[in-house]
Amino acid sequence: MRLSEALGIVSPTVLSVVGAGGKTSLLMALSDQWEAERIPYVLTTTTRMAYEQVEHLAPIVEEEFHSGLQKALSDLGRFGRAGWFRSVKDGKVQGIPPEWVDRLCDYRCSWHLLIEADGAAGRLLKAPAAHEPVVPMRSDVTVGVLHLDAIGCPLDTTIVHRPGLVRPIVGKPNGALIEPEDLAKLALHRKGIFQGAAGKKILLLSGGVTDPAGDTMQRQWTEAIVDRLWKDGNGRIERVIRTKGYGREMRVSRLYRQP
Repeated sequence: MRLSEALGIVSPTVLSVVGAGGKTSLLMALSDQWEAERIPYVLTTTTRMAYEQVEHLAPIVEEEFHSGLQKALSDLGRFGRAGWFRSVKDGKVQGIPPEWVDRLCDYRCSWHLLIEADGAAGRLLKAPAAHEPVVPMRSDVTVGVLHLDAIGCPLDTTIVHRPGLVRPIVGKPNGALIEPEDLAKLALHRKGIFQGAAGKKILLLSGGVTDPAGDTMQRQWTEAIVDRLWKDGNGRIERVIRTKGYGREMRVSRLYRQP
């Protein structure tokens, strides 16, 4: 199944990605799919991304809205895609303000808008601070990402971004082992990964295993998480996607829809 199909994208969409442990992989794999299918898109962030992650887009770096808009529209016409950022510093691109993303929607007719709207310092799980995530109001879809490889690991800074914010949500002390229900809590809690989300909510559970035993274990974990979401979520999360692979090799393994 194609990523866009699993996400339910059938028309030009504003898609914001939050959470931890696979946000950039999702954006890169989805943009690769659309480039292969010659479907136009603009990629940006409302936080920061590593320059090397967007270098292939020959990114536009522009601090003025109308100038950046014209350059993005020009790249869309020439290449079928564009990457627009506000500045570059210390190997990272600084994203455009969320209100610019909302203004971009007025010019969008046949292209998708992809936004990395959260940061996680390379960790596999997180809970957002009060000012996070930075999701534009006109997002059609917010995808929350959590990584299944965190399960069985200790709740500490090696795995979790800001564990002090995660502990009260999952009800565990520092160093306790992470369980499937903890990922469900991070997806459902009002201060969890979907804090400030806009549009429909989709949970993506990423995983990198390729061996049959590991795949079976991650499938069982996912089903436990899905059962909890359907039981306690009151329909807030429309669907759950389990994926395999990292970076541009991310692929859909299973799609779960709200019954």
